[in-house]
Amino acid sequence: MAKSFYYDTANIDLEALQRISSGLYVLTTFDKKIANGCIIDSIAFASHKPKKIVVCISKGSLTAEMIKESNVFTLSALSQSAPWSLIHDFGYKSGLEFDKIRHLDNKAKGLNGCYYITKHVAFIIECVLTEVFLENDRYLLVGTVTASRSLSDEPVLTYDYYCKNIRKKDEHPGAEKTWKCSVCGYVYQATHLTKDVRCPVCGELAEEAFIHEDPYTRK
Repeated sequence: MAKSFYYDTANIDLEALQRISSGLYVLTTFDKKIANGCIIDSIAFASHKPKKIVVCISKGSLTAEMIKESNVFTLSALSQSAPWSLIHDFGYKSGLEFDKIRHLDNKAKGLNGCYYITKHVAFIIECVLTEVFLENDRYLLVGTVTASRSLSDEPVLTYDYYCKNIRKKDEHPGAEKTWKCSVCGYVYQATHLTKDVRCPVCGELAEEAFIHEDPYTRK
């Protein structure tokens, strides 16, 4: 049984959490009707024999539900040359409203049946789903690696590079932004965030508990 602990958001430096960085990946899969994908930034090795990786993805994601049905997925590691249009289509559009794979020019089908991106990508990893864990508002998808291949020598596009060189260039002053409550998971959208705003679900002050979130983490 897990030990109880005292949770105080005053001990959490949100800027420190936002500095956690890893590569940006286009996660793709398919079901009986359509192929789909989204951008994620959280993967890790789970074991080496056999080789397994863990993918973290939003519980409400269409891509996650499709992976649970197909039991296969592929990761295309974006490189620093990835254009904004590619990030925008897979990160800021919903697969329920936009056929991302059909509108993708540079693609190929892998051994597991999933499409992967062939340009502006450093490497690809194909997996079969072996386990699914639910951690609050995120699924942890464990996949056994069935194939992997390098496609270029370009540097991998990290979340840090994206924030400093891509996101800020394309954020418009009047555009609606998204914050997420680190305590209860509530998603808050507005053009700006004032200091007196409180989470309508748990009551925490937004200034202490809200983390700025990119839309792609919810697709």
